[in-house]
Order: sequence, then C-alpha cells, then structure tokens
Amino acid sequence: MPSHTPLTTEQLEHLASLARIALDDAERETLQRQLERIIGAVQTLAALPLDDVEPLRHAAQIETPLREDEPQRGLPREAALAAAPAHDERGFLVPHVLESGA
Repeated sequence: MPSHTPLTTEQLEHLASLARIALDDAERETLQRQLERIIGAVQTLAALPLDDVEPLRHAAQIETPLREDEPQRGLPREAALAAAPAHDERGFLVPHVLESGA
C-alpha cells in the first residue's frame, strides 16, 4: 500500500467526538490501527489507473428486462378489500398517524 501520513491522536479524538463515542486507551489504539488500514486501502484504490474504466451503473453486470408500461385494469374493489385486515365499503382503514388539527 502507498505510504500515508499516520492518523494523529488529535484526528482520532476529533472523529470519536463526531461519532459521539468514548474510547479507552486500548480502543483508541485498535481504532487508530483499523482506520489507518482503511485509509491505506482507499489510497491504494485512488492510485489505480482508472481513466479508461467505464463506471458501473450497477454492482452486478446484469441486464434487467423491463416490460413496456401498459395500462391494465386493477383488482375489483371487493377482491382488494377481501385481504385487508380492516376496511369499510369505500376502502382500507388504517390507524391515524397525525393528531387531528395538525
């Protein structure tokens, strides 16, 4: 991995403060080593010659077959409401989320 400037104690303390975590000495030492390895790995990736590499649109190179959007009739009201845990003659009944007057 390319050499990098080690993470300073002040930087580590600043990160811990931002994350709102308290670290004892052992945790601080472990976290510092781990973060330095992560920074080194990122620097290794940043050093790769990627100018001619096309960016991916998706992590897996698969083509998702899409169908054309075509209007279709929906379920009849009775069929849709039949599986509902609560409904009336007009539609689904759901618990109130907002206080009245909000």
